[in-house]
Amino acid sequence: MHTSTLPKYRGPIPVNWAIRNGDKAIGVSIHWMESECDDVVPRLLWEEVDRCIERLLLLALSRAETGSAGTPQEEGAPTYAGWMEPEFSWIDWSNTREEIHNQVRAIRFGSSGRSGPVATVADRRVRVLRTPLQSADGIKMMCADGPVWITESIPVADSAS
Repeated sequence: MHTSTLPKYRGPIPVNWAIRNGDKAIGVSIHWMESECDDVVPRLLWEEVDRCIERLLLLALSRAETGSAGTPQEEGAPTYAGWMEPEFSWIDWSNTREEIHNQVRAIRFGSSGRSGPVATVADRRVRVLRTPLQSADGIKMMCADGPVWITESIPVADSAS
């Protein structure tokens, strides 16, 4: 089972990459392995995805029981969803507002909501936990193409870079 529509976002954190890239939808693929299995880091997803997986798994097991070989994965243009680069944990305000918003969402999803990228705001370092793209109560920050609002953040201790 893989939480992407393979061959897109192969790798350990496909949902984070879909969020990072601003995808409007995610998918789930259930597949048979032909050789050795990759090391996979399990991640708990929200309830809707769990229900989808449950339905698909029952269908896949039923097909496997009847000997169905399934449909081979198209090798066309696979993408790999590996671990995020270390620089991605820092906000660069010269990026677009959507890139920054998706960065906050992707990191927060991957950390079960307990973390976010670090940014400098009014000469202080904060961990940004929530950013709407519409005007909201919070700190308005200018990005390359317009504002984003920080509506939830926590201070970063000097020793915790």
